[in-house]
Amino acid sequence: MSKKPRKADSSPRRPERIFCQAFVRSKRARSLVDAKLTPTAKTVAKYQPTKAEINAAVKALKKAGFEVLAANKFTISITAPPETIERVFGVELEFVLLRGDGPSNPATYVVLVKGSNRPDFVSATQPPLSQTVEGISLNRPVRYASSPFPPSVRYWHLDVPDGIATALNAWRAHHKGITGRGVRVTLADTGWCEHPYFSARGYHPHVVLAPGITDPDLDPDGHGTAMVANCLAAAPDAECVMVKMGKTDNVGAFWKAIDTHPDIISCSWGAGPVVAFPLTAEQNALAAAIAYAVAHGTIVLFAAANGSFEFPGQHPDVISIGGANLTEHGQWTASDYASGYTSPIYPGRVVPDVCGVMGMLPIGVYIMMPVSPNGSDDAYLAGAGAYPAGDETQPDDGWAAFSGTSATTAQVAGVCALVKQRWAGYGQAKMRKRLQKTAIDVTTGHASAGTGGNPALVGPDLATGYGVVDAYAAVK
Repeated sequence: MSKKPRKADSSPRRPERIFCQAFVRSKRARSLVDAKLTPTAKTVAKYQPTKAEINAAVKALKKAGFEVLAANKFTISITAPPETIERVFGVELEFVLLRGDGPSNPATYVVLVKGSNRPDFVSATQPPLSQTVEGISLNRPVRYASSPFPPSVRYWHLDVPDGIATALNAWRAHHKGITGRGVRVTLADTGWCEHPYFSARGYHPHVVLAPGITDPDLDPDGHGTAMVANCLAAAPDAECVMVKMGKTDNVGAFWKAIDTHPDIISCSWGAGPVVAFPLTAEQNALAAAIAYAVAHGTIVLFAAANGSFEFPGQHPDVISIGGANLTEHGQWTASDYASGYTSPIYPGRVVPDVCGVMGMLPIGVYIMMPVSPNGSDDAYLAGAGAYPAGDETQPDDGWAAFSGTSATTAQVAGVCALVKQRWAGYGQAKMRKRLQKTAIDVTTGHASAGTGGNPALVGPDLATGYGVVDAYAAVK
């Protein structure tokens, strides 16, 4: 007998603690709070305060009652009860319910400053804190770029690793000994669980905790576990590191990813849609972290998103990953579930750069992947009906079929690992150019109507960028 799915949009409790980024007051560095332009790899050094200024800010924040989780080269990850923020800064907070659209995006609260014309940011105006800290940003929830609604296995779908390796032409590289060996790929996501799928193949990813996160052995969603499977399908011998993150400190999680000294950072999420300047203070802090990583030789990939103008998927420094669909007849078409557009804030910036393989509307069902048994991605739609509405597998079997630009980003991160094995010195610009130059052109279909429904054309276009990555061509 079928069971009814759990509701994802039940109202959560008011958060007991709020996660924030504190912005250091500097005598010589530009301010990220009021940055007129997004920091990029060429300009990010101008925003960096001194180590002494950062240490002074850390000391002042602790004295004011904040728990300091981590200090990076630009900002400081902190947390405190809402009452502490209201007391220290003399403001009133309000909590706006953000409805979820599935287990990877459950309902949560967006925290805002009541009555402020800049509700995401609290300025420090009273000494002694104001002498070392400009203010704090109230972090927004991370949005994961996938819709985990599993299809019936009776329908056409791909699996991991073979389906992905074949679709991206990675198996030919594997047969030539190009498997990602010696390359470290760090994914920032919901975590990773010890699924039998991985142990049977000798995969042993390493889990690192982002600031304020616990339980390294658990992946409550299953999203991160599935992303690791996508990455390893393309690069089976790459060293995978998972930074387990929550949904309230993407800046801290990204800096923790930098701290793992990766060759590649893969992020299958976004920090909110952006269609006009200015960015929020938190988004500027994330942009600075990305620019710093790229400037220091790390390859950084972000999901283009599933039908929205997501940031930082449109940041000029990142390799932005979209999606195309491979039909059961072997034909490529643009995915109408994936974003594809010209950035409304960065002139001439086309999103995506290249694509991986994913499903179509209405819900992107396509790739059967291992997830956490009894996790939200596994159990959410168990017994909810036939394809395309329900899972038709068991809620605790550790398998789900879904896709999106989450999956494609992890796939292309694996392809980048193959290229890095061949050419270790490749930085962001060379990697982007290599993927674009060797991509498979997609000439049919259109991108999501949410970003304009742009058509796929001969040559580079707004639906799929330069096309689908061809792993073998990229390393040949």
